[in-house]
Amino acid sequence: MRVYRQPLLISLMLLGLSSAAQAVDNGCPGEAVQLSEIRFRGNQTTRPRVLLREMRSAAGAITDAQTLRADAERIRDLGLFRHVEVRCVLDTSGWVAEFDMREKYYLLIAPRSDANSDGDYSYGLHLSWHNALGLNHTIRGTVLQRRTTQSGRGDALEYRIAHHAPYVFGSRYDLSWSMAHEIAELSPAGGSSTYEQVDNQLRIGVDRHLGHGPASQGWRIGAAYTYRQRQALEQGPDLGTAHALSLGLKYRQRHNFLFSETGLEAQLEGGHASTALGSDYTWSYLNGTLSYDRPLGRTAHQTLGLQLETQLQFGGPDDGLNQYSLGGASLLRGYPRNIAEGDAYALLRLEAYRPLHWQWLRWGGFVEAGAAWGGDEAHTPGLLASAGLGLQIRPSWFVGLVIDLGFGIPLIARDTLSETPAFYGSGR
Repeated sequence: MRVYRQPLLISLMLLGLSSAAQAVDNGCPGEAVQLSEIRFRGNQTTRPRVLLREMRSAAGAITDAQTLRADAERIRDLGLFRHVEVRCVLDTSGWVAEFDMREKYYLLIAPRSDANSDGDYSYGLHLSWHNALGLNHTIRGTVLQRRTTQSGRGDALEYRIAHHAPYVFGSRYDLSWSMAHEIAELSPAGGSSTYEQVDNQLRIGVDRHLGHGPASQGWRIGAAYTYRQRQALEQGPDLGTAHALSLGLKYRQRHNFLFSETGLEAQLEGGHASTALGSDYTWSYLNGTLSYDRPLGRTAHQTLGLQLETQLQFGGPDDGLNQYSLGGASLLRGYPRNIAEGDAYALLRLEAYRPLHWQWLRWGGFVEAGAAWGGDEAHTPGLLASAGLGLQIRPSWFVGLVIDLGFGIPLIARDTLSETPAFYGSGR
């Protein structure tokens, strides 16, 4: 049991105030009273300060049943617990709020695979360590072998590791870093042979939480430094090194209901690398994402969702390859992979899900529309759209584990496309 205490006023004054407050909600007072103590039960891993910074109530402060119930919901929105509830007891020191919770499993090491009907697939091992050290840190690592039919690209072996640490040293700053190493077979258009290229990346970022609400919600503004080195192992081009500085803005107001989520999350980031700052080439990019989900009807975990994402790149090394592609298992499901390629893309998705007998298993449908541009005209066919049906699996035992399976079919068909629905499968 974790206990957080605060010195109180004179005991007789507290008892007099407490006795005047009627307990109407899980034993909690229906009117405002002074809270003498906050206790947490069931948080064997999570440290109390992670929970306290999500709450409005505090020991020694005035609170009521509605605020305490909202505090339990804010703790649940962290996504770290299978169950959170609050109750109040009145003892000789005054009103005590007790939060009971059941933690999820935070460490997951599992095989990872993605596949679609075009013959593209990947397999490997993925590590997710949520709530690391009980401080709500997140550590992810991946080893992945990829086989793709994307034009100009062959097999690739990829290693990635990332660490996100919110509120470092008790401050309002988040620190994140990531590293990636990839060895890929490339054969750019017009090239005479296939060669292997090594791509090394390092990113270090800092975000500051704005406002005074729950630590995991609200606005954040940040900056990051990205180092990228791309080098051929054999006879391919040496594309040099880039040092990019970026600025970003994030907003999050999401609510976690164990088997579904609602609310808004958005992010926008722009970066630039210049020869004047030590890079071998000039490179600019702009990335943006938006995700909004809301309840649909009165059925629990029945939701309607809207997602928008775009990525644009200007300049960069002249490697003869388009930077982004649509189609396959994640972007424009239902189309063959690489149906559209370019140095920029935008995608809009509308989807609806509802439980299928079990709450952890939901079924639903989606409609997607997107386009790629800024590359080879032969690979930028204009606006495309697809629709499909799928299953979504969200086990309650692990943090953030979601598995998607289903079929999609093009709505804007091409003469060369099959009308047979395309399978997709992915996990995150």
